[in-house]
Amino acid sequence: EAERAVARRAVVQPDELVTELEDLHDMESPEFQLSRSKQELGHIMERAITLAAAMYHEKKVDLQYVSGSPILAEVDADRMLQVLINMLSNALHYTPAGGTVQAELVDEGTNALIRIKDSGQGISSSDLPYIFERLYRGDKSRNRLSGGSGMGLAIVKQLVSAHGGQVWAESGEKHAGGSCFYIRIPKEE
Repeated sequence: EAERAVARRAVVQPDELVTELEDLHDMESPEFQLSRSKQELGHIMERAITLAAAMYHEKKVDLQYVSGSPILAEVDADRMLQVLINMLSNALHYTPAGGTVQAELVDEGTNALIRIKDSGQGISSSDLPYIFERLYRGDKSRNRLSGGSGMGLAIVKQLVSAHGGQVWAESGEKHAGGSCFYIRIPKEE
């Protein structure tokens, strides 16, 4: 039964990769348009946290969200949700059972900053510059089953750029061995 489940998962993965590749291709096409409107970012973050909660619960990783005052920004709500889900599932992937992921939304005046910090294994300084490139996976020993497709962060970068924002990551001592991912987006177009 266990082998069958693994085989089933192996069959599902290429479809997911194709979908993600199509997503990336769509974003690069001239027709790709964000459908932006004034949104309260905290609501999108809460939705993402709710959607990710079951995955976190299953792996026994604590997901914490720190919310401040409401932050209104002109964003594509669906695309921002996609960004946050990708970021949260990436953080979960690298955080062992018993670990913690903290999501935070910070008002910076003209920008909004989203911070997602994990207590995982961290990212080596040699991998850090490349993690947002498509199909890049830091740990070459990991197979496709455990490693994901390596597309999630490339899609995040595309979507954040489309919003006129930046995305980056830090890892190492300052983050107690884990990693911290940042997304900064302008509130107005």
